[in-house]
Amino acid sequence: LAMTGRTIHFDGAFQLPDFAWRTLAIRWGLYFVALAIWNIILWQFFSEETWANWRLGNMAIGFVFALANVPYTLKHMLPSEDADEAT
Repeated sequence: LAMTGRTIHFDGAFQLPDFAWRTLAIRWGLYFVALAIWNIILWQFFSEETWANWRLGNMAIGFVFALANVPYTLKHMLPSEDADEAT
């Protein structure tokens, strides 16, 4: 994990082709847009207590969403350069 300017690179953690990165970025982007819309709905139409309780539920939803993306990530993961050097 390296940070260059305003960009974070997962060089050592993930080796994925560009289309897989793009797909994951779109999925996460849509997830955060949906979460923002849901947050606005809760804020406008429900009590502050309900809104605050859902903030905790959002962490669980995020964890489940991340787990749901693991099979896609594993399916498209490229062999690491370290494994090539070991053989």
